[in-house]
Amino acid sequence: MSFMYALRSGFGLCLIGVGLMSCSTVEEGPPTRPAAEQTCAPGAHEALLGASVAAAADIADPKRIVRPGSALTMDYRPDRTNIEADESGRITRIWCG
Repeated sequence: MSFMYALRSGFGLCLIGVGLMSCSTVEEGPPTRPAAEQTCAPGAHEALLGASVAAAADIADPKRIVRPGSALTMDYRPDRTNIEADESGRITRIWCG
């Protein structure tokens, strides 16, 4: 009888330990980059305004091409270059975010 009691007690303690571990949380924020690694510089690409979207291939990643009617996520990424194009595929706007 003492063996069964010990077995049940040990199992119960394990369940309590697992339950407590599952209740703990770790708060993590979004990954951050040092300022030196932020690659978005829309002013450096002003010469591409009016050019074909294909010219945006030389812009460093991360980048996003935005065409008319495109759905955009609302996340703000200071390192991402957004390239907006019109219906004819010409670049009309370049911004960070």
